Amino acid sequence: MTDDQRPVARPEYFWGAIQLATRIHATTAELWSAIRSAADAGGVTIPQGMFKEVNRLRAAAAQLRNASETLMGGSLTDAITGAMVGQQLYARSGEARSLAPAWHVRFELSTTVGTETSTGWYVMQYQGALPSTIGELYDDLEAYSAGLGESYGVSVGDITAIEIGAY
Repeated sequence: MTDDQRPVARPEYFWGAIQLATRIHATTAELWSAIRSAADAGGVTIPQGMFKEVNRLRAAAAQLRNASETLMGGSLTDAITGAMVGQQLYARSGEARSLAPAWHVRFELSTTVGTETSTGWYVMQYQGALPSTIGELYDDLEAYSAGLGESYGVSVGDITAIEIGAY
């Protein structure tokens, strides 16, 4: 199938590839390689005007990454501040967020089944208020992870990254 026979993807289709490349501080060339790989894997065509959209999506991903790095650099007794919170790509309007605050907390967790260990991202939702401190957030995530382990019969390991995004 040639590219002109493939469906044209919306820019947001490439969010995962862009977010991952941004999280690992990939170069622009590496980012575009990840986008092309995602297009090939999905059997889609990169849309016209993607350069501008990549800049927009990369900026959003960088905001989440920077907030995550600030959070991960804090101590357990530190209060969670605005510098530790980004905005999800699918966020509601500012007015809606102020009337009904809500956050998705994504965290990277290693799990082991038998002899196979893998790492994946999981999401926990908060409505109304976040925990006050980084330590309280870790406590919540560890309790949630333990529940995942019990529900799915896996051994859970360490949380290696946390990202808070308002939506």
